[in-house]
This record gives sequence, C-alpha cells and structure tokens, in this order.
Amino acid sequence: MFDSKEDMMVSYSKNSATNDLVVGLLDWPLWSRLGWYDVVARYRRSWVGPLWMIATTIIFVVSLGIVYSVLFKIAIKDYMPFVALGTVIWTYISAVTSESLQTFVEAEVYMKQVNRSPIVYCCRVVWRNTIIFGNQLIVALLVAVVFGKFSIYYFPLAVLGLVILIVQGVWINILLGVLGTRFRDLGPLVQNLIQICFFVTPILWQPDSLGSNRWIAEINPAYHLIQILRAPILGQTPEAVSYIAVIGLTVVGFGVAFYFYQKFRHRIVYWL
Repeated sequence: MFDSKEDMMVSYSKNSATNDLVVGLLDWPLWSRLGWYDVVARYRRSWVGPLWMIATTIIFVVSLGIVYSVLFKIAIKDYMPFVALGTVIWTYISAVTSESLQTFVEAEVYMKQVNRSPIVYCCRVVWRNTIIFGNQLIVALLVAVVFGKFSIYYFPLAVLGLVILIVQGVWINILLGVLGTRFRDLGPLVQNLIQICFFVTPILWQPDSLGSNRWIAEINPAYHLIQILRAPILGQTPEAVSYIAVIGLTVVGFGVAFYFYQKFRHRIVYWL
C-alpha cells in the first residue's frame, strides 16, 4: 500500500505509456478474472442469473424485428437476422463506450493500493462486456440459422470482424477512461451521442433504403464496424471500403488514445 499520492506518482512514472500498454495486455489472468467477477456480481442472488441476458435479447430482437419489418415492408426472414445482429453488435459498442467513462473511477481502490498498469482496468471493462456480448451473439446467430441466413462459408471473415470489433473497445476505453476521470460530467453527453448514433446508423434500417443518399451510411464509421461482422454471418462479403474505414479508425483511435494516455497517465491518480 502506498503512503501517499506522491508515492503512487513515482511508482507509475517509472514505466512508460508503451510499457503500461504491453504489461497491461499481458496481465490477462488479472483483468480476465476481474471482468468475470463483475459479471458474476451483476447477477448474484438472481434465480435466472446470466440467462437474463439471453432472455432480454430475445424479447428485444423479436419485438423490433416484427414491428419494423412491417413498418419498412421487408420480409421478416430477411429483416429479422439483419436487425438481430445489428442490435447485438451495437449494444456491445454502446456498453463499452458508456462504461469506459468510469473505468478508473470504479478501480480507484485498486489503483490506490496495488501497483498495476492502469491498462489492466481498461481490459477489465472490455472483457466483461465481451462476455455479455458472447451470450447475446448466440441469440443473434440462432436467429440467422432459423431464418436460413447463416453462412459457415464466410466464418473466417466473421471471426476477423469479431476480433477487430473487440480491439476497438481497447482504445475507446483508454481514451474515454482518461477523459471520464478528469471530466465527470461527460456521461450525459456521451449517452446522448450514443442515442443519436443509434438512429443514424444502419441498425434498424438498411443502407439501400437511402437510395442515392447511401453515402450517409457509408461515411458513418459505426456502420462499417458493424458490417464487417454482420455481413459475413449473413453470407455476404464485406465491402473493401468497410475494412479500409475500420483500419483507419483503429489507427487513428489508438493514436489519439495513446496520446492522451501518455500525456495524462501520471495525473489519473490525482483526479480520482
């Protein structure tokens, strides 16, 4: 245990930001266990337990699929798998984004008593949401299978899309973790932005419905992030522009996140 914040500052300053990132990622036994315990604690003393995640997803997907397939006049066998996968993937993105703001705040006790790379707590948040996402993705996959849209042929591309999606969570968490620790009122702003992005991203509606204005969907990075996982599962090859957009997003995202973390890593403990 540290005697003062100054001692913690000295301890953290011994390592570089790059070292923090490498050490934090390699310390997977710790962050994977912390993430798992977070999920267990969330459903402690619940009769149904984690099955609530699956039940909630089923109810939400079926409700949206039935209503919006009629509203948009799209055959339910084509629309249900589309909206199921889009909704589940978006739920993961929004959960990681919103919870990232509290990454270091909720780890305050650990950071003041244990000398570990702060990146461990970023991976913790990403991992616990990935566990939840895994349960919800099972529902979406079953929907795709039931309606005959699932394709094993493009499974390698789906795995690639899944890995890329999870990697985004790391830089999002690092960036928003630092900003959220400094500016505690970012929560409402981020929540409002997430709601806006939900409606302007092709999750409930298909890009082709925009006709000549399809570019509105294509300039949206969230669309490409969803598409590189949704398209292969539905037996489609993601467009090259989607991979280019996601690669660019990854490079820029990690660059910005690393810049902020490197610049303010030694102040995080003072902000807690």
